[in-house]
Amino acid sequence: MTVPPRAILFDLGNVLVDVDYRLASQRFPLGPLSGEEILHRITAAGLIRETNLGRLAPVPFYERVRELVGLPPEMDFLAFRAAYCSIFRAKPEMDRLLARLAPRCRLGLLSNTDLMHHHVIEEQFPIFAVPTVRVLSYQVGLFKPDPAIYRLAVERLGTAPAETLFVDDLQANVDSARAAGLQGLLFSGEPALARELLHLGVLS
Repeated sequence: MTVPPRAILFDLGNVLVDVDYRLASQRFPLGPLSGEEILHRITAAGLIRETNLGRLAPVPFYERVRELVGLPPEMDFLAFRAAYCSIFRAKPEMDRLLARLAPRCRLGLLSNTDLMHHHVIEEQFPIFAVPTVRVLSYQVGLFKPDPAIYRLAVERLGTAPAETLFVDDLQANVDSARAAGLQGLLFSGEPALARELLHLGVLS
């Protein structure tokens, strides 16, 4: 029998905020490589993972990217940062849902992210102020779907795994959370999530 959750952990990208890497690719300078190819090469080289694990600080990350894809001299670090961080868009419906949930249960944020993206979201999106506990991959050196990151998040929330619900848009992350003893829910939009939370007794 499912225990009504006392805490909810949310993924960030494509759950609390929309993510569209095409927005970043459009801001890279025109050249022999398209923006999509630049982002593909950055990912394939493991640079996204390294910066998300906190092993590669923003400026060294930019320098590695510049060497890898041959960014033109006019794309300095600040221009690169602006392009790289232009991928996010607000989800007002999730803002409203978190406001409803805040008085009812503990809320946490569990995200694979890096310092640059974290700072931009914190500055631009009020939703980042709502979760009471934040477990960010670059700060803790752990990366979903590593079971250790879920255990750490539950420890910080102060709840048992079985009474903690994890919401993510990737099935692999939901499955790994369930394997760690948490309740897991695949995010498919705010309406479906609200219905599930009503069913679980979190909302009324």
